[in-house]
Amino acid sequence: MANRDRRVRLGAVAVGLIAVAGSVAVVGDLFSASSTKGAIEASTWSGPGAPAQRQPPQESAPNVGSSSIPESTLMDQAVVVETTTVPAATPVVSDTSSAPSCQMHSAVRLGSTGDDVRCLQQRLQEVLGDGGEITIDGQFGPATELSVRDFQSAHDLVVDGVVGAQTAELLDVWDPATAAQFGDGLGSIEIPRIGVALPFREGIQMSTLDRGPGHWPGTAMPGQPGNVVLAGHRVSHNADFRHLDALSPGDDVIFTTTSGRYEYDVVSVEIVGPNALWIVDQTSDATATLFACHPPGSTTQRIVVHLKLRG
Repeated sequence: MANRDRRVRLGAVAVGLIAVAGSVAVVGDLFSASSTKGAIEASTWSGPGAPAQRQPPQESAPNVGSSSIPESTLMDQAVVVETTTVPAATPVVSDTSSAPSCQMHSAVRLGSTGDDVRCLQQRLQEVLGDGGEITIDGQFGPATELSVRDFQSAHDLVVDGVVGAQTAELLDVWDPATAAQFGDGLGSIEIPRIGVALPFREGIQMSTLDRGPGHWPGTAMPGQPGNVVLAGHRVSHNADFRHLDALSPGDDVIFTTTSGRYEYDVVSVEIVGPNALWIVDQTSDATATLFACHPPGSTTQRIVVHLKLRG
């Protein structure tokens, strides 16, 4: 009888150990899943020890003295801007068939303010349905940039957080008059001394520079405090910046965007090495920098033209 009772008790202990082992296995699977999915949703695992949920970034004004400049050499033949795809926090709704309630008239990016940003934020709420993360305040902060990146990623665009013509057109908020004036560009650049009058676009990828001068993402826009940085080819394709070496202090460089027309003076022209990334540093005054490979046909150096807003 005693042996029978002992076997019963041992059987109960064995069942309990199996149940505990099963619970440990379930928890182990959850954390294994978390390493694959990137996060465990609160609905799957909660209670003591639950991992923190992803919090939406807070909107805040960027530091005027800094910019999100990609670490890249100033290469003409292989200029690439690395972009990061940010995983969407919520399922992205790609339906843009609803009628937009506003129109954008210029490109916007982190740090931009005004009605165009407010329009973008309103449209993102309509399309993405993530009103909890975006505040319609006309301030392009980190939360707005994250939603832009989510939208760009879902539509196979360059994920740079900048809303230019291509992104705005997919959102159906690009003003037709702006499209007629600049096409898919941010604005135009004129250099009368060397006969340049061209649209410029966002990005310094080769695919962009092959179509004309490119604006370095994260640098200032014309007319704003900071350093506007444009790159261009000297020999390939249209060789837009072929004759930068013919410029002298005092020569005119004119930028036109939907925000206005801005006249800059050439301050100096210099030759630097291919890794001189300091030329894209931001400034407290309104300045601009044009650069291309030097000498023509070579990538061993760069020719750099420094400008300052007139007036």
